[in-house]
Amino acid sequence: FTAGTSHLRFTPPLLEALAGIRSYRPLALHGQPSPAGDAKTVRVPYRWLRAFGQVQAASTLPAERVSLAPVDLYNVLLSLRLRKAKTAPRALRYELVPGQPPRLVLEPWEQVLPASDKPYQGSVPQVVRTWGRQRLSLLGRLLPHTQAVDVHLLGAGLPAFYVLDLGAATLTLALSGWTDSGWAGIATFDLFAPGNTDEVLGKRLVKQLAEQPRTLDTLSETLHQPRQTLRQALLGELLKGTVVHDIGSGLFQHRPLTAQPLDIDQLRYRDAREEQAHRLLAIAEQVQLTRIHDLGLEGAAIDGEVQDRQAHRQYQTSFTLDREGRTVKASCTCHDFRRAGLKQGPCPHMIALRLRYAREQAALEQARETPEGRKLIRAETRTLTRRQGERVLSYRISLDERQIVLRWGNDPQALRQQRLLFNRAEEARDAYFFRLDGLAKQGFIDASLA
Repeated sequence: FTAGTSHLRFTPPLLEALAGIRSYRPLALHGQPSPAGDAKTVRVPYRWLRAFGQVQAASTLPAERVSLAPVDLYNVLLSLRLRKAKTAPRALRYELVPGQPPRLVLEPWEQVLPASDKPYQGSVPQVVRTWGRQRLSLLGRLLPHTQAVDVHLLGAGLPAFYVLDLGAATLTLALSGWTDSGWAGIATFDLFAPGNTDEVLGKRLVKQLAEQPRTLDTLSETLHQPRQTLRQALLGELLKGTVVHDIGSGLFQHRPLTAQPLDIDQLRYRDAREEQAHRLLAIAEQVQLTRIHDLGLEGAAIDGEVQDRQAHRQYQTSFTLDREGRTVKASCTCHDFRRAGLKQGPCPHMIALRLRYAREQAALEQARETPEGRKLIRAETRTLTRRQGERVLSYRISLDERQIVLRWGNDPQALRQQRLLFNRAEEARDAYFFRLDGLAKQGFIDASLA
């Protein structure tokens, strides 16, 4: 047996024959390569190859695993077929509480579909919003033959992987919500792009995987290398198309996507504008966030200043993100934006500011887990929810220097509000985290990242 990639040509007669398959009739299906060895060539742009490699790289990130019964997924598809959302948001939201069955919530109707399989095994309650729910209809015909469904949730802005156990085979479907004209993917994948890769280590990895598929732990034992070093090398090979990752089994396999390995330098940036944005970020203090304004249910407005010292220019840049993470408004004082607006996509200064914002948000999220990191936070907003039957009680708590703003209620459009003012910013910060910790003990779920 030799691993490889095959292409099946589904002609109309073959599709008609497959549609006539019945469980009560014996079936023998034979497949063999053509004697002439017909090789199919598919030409795709580098941008597609880069996106494919990025989805593969995303599958290596730590994920929350949710077990669903096939009927749970069927209920989601049935509800989406009977109703059509006319307003945003349109996410499929997972509410995960340790020891309880996962809850699937369809927005904007807030329709709750409790899962009927195993309880959530995680240690921290959380809410994860996923996008592309209409594409789940691709799995409809497989559900009668599916024994179990595992959903791997990576987090906000990242893909969700659906792994269907068909008994003799498994099918993995990755759904992403990157439809924001180059904005969302830029900010998301910047957080785990491979650094300077070791070419020698990469070749050793490919040689090991050519012998048989292996997990990251097995590779670490065989090559006597730390996991983080191997992970960086594997990310490079995934982007070059020489290796694939099966998220269901955790195995890495040698499966070349192209006849020759791809040039990773051509895959590093989406286009010349993104490359220029990274050049701006490479020099300290060229890209600065000047203001982050919380717009409540409408999203957040980010203002910044970009100094291009090479061109001896300074630009005022801003953009607004809605609740779904999409850019709904943007502006820049540069010549490109004044000439064409957003018709040709975001300018390099907008991309650089978006990257700076994503990096700082990720750094703050990690810092707030430690007492030392909490001292660095002077302004932020957190949203916590607790479901009471069909109703959801929400708390939205904002910290801004010496001020705390509390908003709470069952109707997101009509929240009650209380404003607290303190003598010192340190007192406001301590009171802010005290309230967050108290709500967490009462069973509220932090839904800020969702």
